[in-house]
Amino acid sequence: DVEFLELRPVFVRVCNYLFSLCPHAGLSYADMVFEYYIGYGGNRFIAMFYGQDAEKIGPVRSGRLVDPKITSLYEGILGFHGAYVTILDEIISVLDNRALNGTTGLCPAICDDGRNIVTSVFADSAELTALADQRRVENQKYLLEGMAFDPEPPDGGEDGQQATILFSSLNRGEWRYDEDTGYYLRWIEDANSSDLEMIPLVDSLTEQQLAFSNVVVLFAEHTEFSPSMHDMTMWNVTGQRAMVFRDGKVYDGTWTTPVTDQPIQFLDAEGEILPLKPGNTWVVIFGTSSRVIEEDGIWTYNFSIP
Repeated sequence: DVEFLELRPVFVRVCNYLFSLCPHAGLSYADMVFEYYIGYGGNRFIAMFYGQDAEKIGPVRSGRLVDPKITSLYEGILGFHGAYVTILDEIISVLDNRALNGTTGLCPAICDDGRNIVTSVFADSAELTALADQRRVENQKYLLEGMAFDPEPPDGGEDGQQATILFSSLNRGEWRYDEDTGYYLRWIEDANSSDLEMIPLVDSLTEQQLAFSNVVVLFAEHTEFSPSMHDMTMWNVTGQRAMVFRDGKVYDGTWTTPVTDQPIQFLDAEGEILPLKPGNTWVVIFGTSSRVIEEDGIWTYNFSIP
């Protein structure tokens, strides 16, 4: 629906770890999802809704320092549920009235489902757009250029059948390429299993396993202020490593953000724009000192920051 292009993208903070507490909802409707470290071996997601809305997204969790930077790159609005005071100040400083904090009573945009626990808050992207409009956020078509898409995969690349994401030994995610559908499917650890058993990560809205056209692992500088407070350099970046998985292959290149209000660009080894597969894209943000191991098309990423 091209009318969506006349609106700002909507970003929502989403819980992930611990898996048993997070009944994921709405991620399959997102155009992009960013996954990153939050400390103590945990990770969370921030999902962008641009081409379509989702009526239930979450569970919505607290904001982090990187959230306003990612949101700014796509001229978006941000829905979140609370934040540590210095983080909240930073979010508001960057986004101003585009920062929509669910702890201030924003239902129906961000609502508790009645259980009143830390993972019972969910968002509605259409309602977040309406709320932003009420708060006089300028909604218009923005020039969001830099990413390229092509149904034909580029030449070159290596075997990329699986990307295994390890934020810690107890926090494992896997993207496995499915040749029948052409998507990478997401797997997570079974919280109810004593062994390392992987199960599909299912969107409770669709009751289907998350399936993404592209999976990107990019490496960014991290700054640790405390074990649970980190910032990541996402603005004015040039030449940091990025690995793009599409069509069962992986391409080693770089990523760049020339300005603070234009999307991330992915470049191949020659510095040319690297086209993604048309569809949705999952981006994992890793520390620059993270280890990368490959064996028979299975790439394992072990998170680390200096």
